[in-house]
Amino acid sequence: MKRLHSLDAMRAVLMLIGVYFHLAHVYSVDARGWGQNRETVSVFFDLFILATNYFRMHAFFLISGFFGALLYYRKGVREMILNRFKRIFLPLIVMIWPIYILNDFSKKFSEYQAKGLGFFDSLLNSFSAMKFIESLPWSTLHLWFLNFLFFMSIFAFIVKYIYDRSLKNKNPKQGYFGKIIALLFTKQWLGTFLFCFFFGMLMALMGKQKAQGADHWWEWLWFFYSGGIKSFIAFGFFYFIGWHIYGQRSVLDKISIKNQIFIFIVFYALAHTVNMNLLKYQYSPYPETNHIFTDHIDKYRPQKNVTFSVDMSQFDFTQFEKDKSEFRGVFLLGTFNHYCEDCDKMEDEDGDLIYTKTIKVRKGIQKYIFSINGWEMTSTPTADSECDAAPGHKYNIYAMEVLDQDVVLDTVCWQGDCSDCSGNQIYNMSLTKSQNLKRDLIIRSYKFLFNFMVPCFIMLLLSLFVKLYHAESKRMRYVSDASYWVYIIHIPLTHFIPGLFHQSNMNVFLKFTITSIIITFICLFSYHYLVRSTFIGEFLNGRKYSNK
Repeated sequence: MKRLHSLDAMRAVLMLIGVYFHLAHVYSVDARGWGQNRETVSVFFDLFILATNYFRMHAFFLISGFFGALLYYRKGVREMILNRFKRIFLPLIVMIWPIYILNDFSKKFSEYQAKGLGFFDSLLNSFSAMKFIESLPWSTLHLWFLNFLFFMSIFAFIVKYIYDRSLKNKNPKQGYFGKIIALLFTKQWLGTFLFCFFFGMLMALMGKQKAQGADHWWEWLWFFYSGGIKSFIAFGFFYFIGWHIYGQRSVLDKISIKNQIFIFIVFYALAHTVNMNLLKYQYSPYPETNHIFTDHIDKYRPQKNVTFSVDMSQFDFTQFEKDKSEFRGVFLLGTFNHYCEDCDKMEDEDGDLIYTKTIKVRKGIQKYIFSINGWEMTSTPTADSECDAAPGHKYNIYAMEVLDQDVVLDTVCWQGDCSDCSGNQIYNMSLTKSQNLKRDLIIRSYKFLFNFMVPCFIMLLLSLFVKLYHAESKRMRYVSDASYWVYIIHIPLTHFIPGLFHQSNMNVFLKFTITSIIITFICLFSYHYLVRSTFIGEFLNGRKYSNK
C-alpha cells in the first residue's frame, strides 16, 4: 500500500528529529540537564527545541495508533498484543539498564570536560564517580514513550473489545468516530477544526499546559501520578485518532498540502489574535508567549511598583553554622519573574530582620512565594488556608491583584501562613472567589489556545508526507528500519560527543553540525554492522536484513 510508505517515513523522521532535539540542549541558553560551554550557546536552539517539541511526540503517537490498528485488523488480537510485548515492552526492559549506565557516565564526562579537565582525567573521574545505586534505571529516560505505547496497546484492545461487544460491529470503516475522522481528509477545514478544538478542550479541562509537560510521564509507574495519567490521556488522544485513521485509509490520499497550509495560516492568525487579547488581563503560563508579545503587554498592562516584605525574626539562622552551609539570602519568586530562584533578592535594610523588595509588576493577578537560597527553603501559605491562592492544588501560593496604583503589601511572617509574627491576619495576600475564577478561566483559555494548534501542525506534516513520500524508497526504508535503534542509543552520545568539544570556543552552529554528523555516523554505523543483520535487529524489528 503506497500510503503506508509515507506514514512509515513520517514515523522514522519524527524519531530522528528527536536525536537533534536532545543534542540541541547542549547548545541552548537553557541547558536543561546537559553539560555546556556557556560561551557557545544560542537562543536559536531554544527555539528549535520549542518548535520540535510542540508537535513531534503527538504526531508519533498518532502514527503509532495507525499501525496499532493495522496490526489489530491484519493479525488479530493475540498477535497484536504479542507483537507489542516483543517489539515495545521487551526492548524497553532489556535496553534501559545499559543505556542508563552509559548515560550516567556520559553526563559526568561532559560535566568534567565543561569544568576544564583533560580527556583522560574526565574519563577516570566519570568512572570513579559512578555508584551502583545511581546506575539503576529509576526512570525510563527518553524511552518513556515505549512504556506509554505498550499500555496504550493494552488499553486500545480493551476499549475495542468492549465497543465491539456493545455494537457488534467490527468493521473499522463504519461507525460514528470513523465518519468524524473521515472529515480530516474529505472536508479538511471542518475536520481539522474539530481535531484542534477537541484536543484544546481536553488539555484545558485537564488543566495541563503541555502533553509532555509537568511531571512523572517518565516514571515506570506513571499511573500512580496525576501528571503521568494526564500525559497518557493527552498522547492517548492522538493514538486514538491514529487508530481510527486506519479505518479511513482509503481517503487518506485526498488530503491537500495547499488546503492544510491555508488552514494553518488562518487558525494561527485566530489563535494569535485571541492570545493578544488575553494578555491584556493576565500573563500567559507559557513564557514563550509572553516574550513574543512583550510590546503588546507593555501597552495594555503598564508596570506598577509593588513592595513585598517578610519577617524573618523567628527564623533560626544558626542552622547554617551548624550545617556548615551558606546563607545566600532571602528571595522573592513569582509569576512576575517566572519563579526565578535568584533574580529578586530581598534586603534587610534596617537590620530588623524584615526583608523587603520593591519590583515593577504588571497589572493583573500575580502569584508569589518567599524562599531562602533559591528553592532550598520556601515560605508558602498552608494548604487550603484563607490566603492560599490555589486551594486544592499541590503547590500552595500567595497571590494578589495589581490594579492602577503602586502597592505596599503587609509584612507576613516567614512560614506564618496568613499572619504577621504577632499572629495578626494579613488580608492583602489572597484572592476572592471571583478573582480565582477569573484567573482560572484565563489560564485555561491559554492552555486551550496553545494546544489548539498542535493538531494543525500534525495535519500539515501528514499532508506533506502523504503527498511527497507516497512511493517506496530503499533509502527511506533503510532509515525507517534504523530509526528505532538510532533513537534508543542516541542519548548517551548527545552528552559524550559534545563533551569532547566543550573546551573549544568554535562557532556554536559549527559545533552543532560537527557533533550531529559524528552522532549520526556512530548510530548508523553501529546499526549497519552490529544490528541490521544480527539477533539485535531481529529483536527490535522482527527480522534480520542483509547488509548487501
